[in-house]
Amino acid sequence: MRKKIGFFIIINFIFVCFFYPCLNGQAIKVSKRKTYFIINNKKLTDSLQYQNDWELPCHYAQTSWPTIHRDARNSNYLPFISTDQLRMIWQAIENDYAAVITPVIIGPEGNLYYTTGKEKSYGNLHALDNGGNELWRSYLLDSGAFISSPIADLQGDLYIGDSDEFFSFHPDGTLKWKCSGLEGPFASTLISQDGYIISINRDGLIYVFDPETGEPAAQPLELSGQSPGEDYKIFPPPGLWKEMVHEMENLTISDIYNAHTGHQFKITKAPAVNPQNGRIYIAGTAKSSGYYSSVKGRLYGLDFFTDTNNSAGQLVLAFEKIIDKPSGTSPSISPDGKHIYLIDKEGTFYTFNEDGQEIWRLSLDVAPSSPAIGPNGTIYVAGGSKLFAINDLGSEGAILWEMDFYEIIIENILNNLPRINLPRLNEYDLDEWIERIKKQDYEPALITNSIISASKNYLYLSFALGYQMTIPGNELNFFVPVKNFLLTLKPSDSIIRPYAVISSFVPLPDTTEGVLTLGKDGAVYCTHASIGSSVADYISKQIGFNLRQKPIGGISVLGPKKSTDLICSQIECTHDSLNTALRNLRSNDFNLAYAQVLECQNQLKCMEKIINEGKNQGIISERAAQKSLGNLEKAYLKLEEAQIIIEQAMGNSYNRQRMSLLQAQANIRSAVMICKLIQILL
Repeated sequence: MRKKIGFFIIINFIFVCFFYPCLNGQAIKVSKRKTYFIINNKKLTDSLQYQNDWELPCHYAQTSWPTIHRDARNSNYLPFISTDQLRMIWQAIENDYAAVITPVIIGPEGNLYYTTGKEKSYGNLHALDNGGNELWRSYLLDSGAFISSPIADLQGDLYIGDSDEFFSFHPDGTLKWKCSGLEGPFASTLISQDGYIISINRDGLIYVFDPETGEPAAQPLELSGQSPGEDYKIFPPPGLWKEMVHEMENLTISDIYNAHTGHQFKITKAPAVNPQNGRIYIAGTAKSSGYYSSVKGRLYGLDFFTDTNNSAGQLVLAFEKIIDKPSGTSPSISPDGKHIYLIDKEGTFYTFNEDGQEIWRLSLDVAPSSPAIGPNGTIYVAGGSKLFAINDLGSEGAILWEMDFYEIIIENILNNLPRINLPRLNEYDLDEWIERIKKQDYEPALITNSIISASKNYLYLSFALGYQMTIPGNELNFFVPVKNFLLTLKPSDSIIRPYAVISSFVPLPDTTEGVLTLGKDGAVYCTHASIGSSVADYISKQIGFNLRQKPIGGISVLGPKKSTDLICSQIECTHDSLNTALRNLRSNDFNLAYAQVLECQNQLKCMEKIINEGKNQGIISERAAQKSLGNLEKAYLKLEEAQIIIEQAMGNSYNRQRMSLLQAQANIRSAVMICKLIQILL
């Protein structure tokens, strides 16, 4: 069957390449142009290695995920092709019973960095290689590092704060510099457009450091408003992070939990930097001075100015915008830098311009997490059991589509979850609770428990399946996770019927409650904050039932099932882009078709690099690689021909445009056939 399909594709390929253009009465004449594919499997020329392939500011490590939300815009978007065919590759410190609440950061040398919150003797900044082997850990940071994610600069140096100090480390773990006597803990850190290190503590005090020496580069600036404190504080559920996080006098479990959930403190979220003008945007929650002041959300805009005479720089507050409800997410910025997005605690989605003026708002009616901004500017927001796709139309916003995972998944998976066993009922005098459990009187539930992360072709989100329970007497409502999954979705860019398709589920060993890190090699890094699992484990032990889901903490790394999965994903993505170009040509939209053809050329370049890497690693045979690269060169030439034809058609009469349209379609179809051939070869 495989041979018959291959033969059929080859016959179609020959027809489209050689006969179809002549049927239209005119042969295609193309001038000689530079091709980027080299015969005999040579590498791409250095001129093709663009630094901005990573779409990162120049002072950030040019790597897959150098900071908490991936880039300065807080986009949670990796501009590369990924795969939905994933399996568990390895786990780290899963036996150490250490929660990890911030994401894995990837350095330019490929090292992985993350923080824990145990005693100093444990070491709370960890470095691993990409195979999960520990390279080093630092014993300098206290448990305040638990809520502070490191950031990596262009040289691979790391910057991170703990409860009262700020550090910089070289990639080999040696200390670069340290600043003591500061007011922490630090909520987050960024790199300014000029390369300075800017960090913000939980009470809104902003420090600026020289990246080389650690010396202050500006006077600290305190943001206006008071921290909400007791007026906006929630009590952590019983048993949270028991033995998983070290509690200090100035940083209790309650403090950490409130910081993670966006309560009690003025600043708990990561700031964003506008790539166009360098303006810094910070989301906060504060109250004004006065006895009866209410707690409200705030968006601060700051500018950092440096002096050409090498004197101290200056932080200047550009604006302060107050919103009705406490802020619920980190701010994020549109690709063009014109719009700033922020969501409050009640699910109202705000869009501001660069100067803090509100443009539009949407009500999502869920408690959201920070959004991801996809390759075409679509904004994805997850909260509760729902996922929203939002289109920024400029002067207004619109919900493209929404998914309720509870409705989609509940019938297929949740009803098959294992029931809870009760091995020690007689040890507890909880008659009402026992009767409720015996009657299975608890509600199945689904909770998304990570920030959504996006690649060029997929969305990634983790969720937990389990039961919602209420303990009689104190009416404590808590979620009991039974199974955890990483969910992969493929969004559609269809204008007529936009939607997303669930591609795959991969089991996870624990709850996540954080950011998913994506790697260019197709890896997905999941950190386990173990909030839901540690609480459920503690309560279950108190009331005497057996919980199958145990908190383990640590990190889990998933990767492609097969060595060729990422290549096949790249081919499929290119195939989809080519079909989109065909649709644009059929509707006479030459500009969109032209842009799509250029994008497909870039995708073919990426495919060439992936095949070369696979050959060098022994994943792809020499013969298959040579044939595939030869076909890639043919496909690239066909797209170059289509590009020239579309350029010429833009200024011609309707009849000549029609002829050019058919020729360009033939070339693109040829490229589609070639991509299918490559997939068969691999």
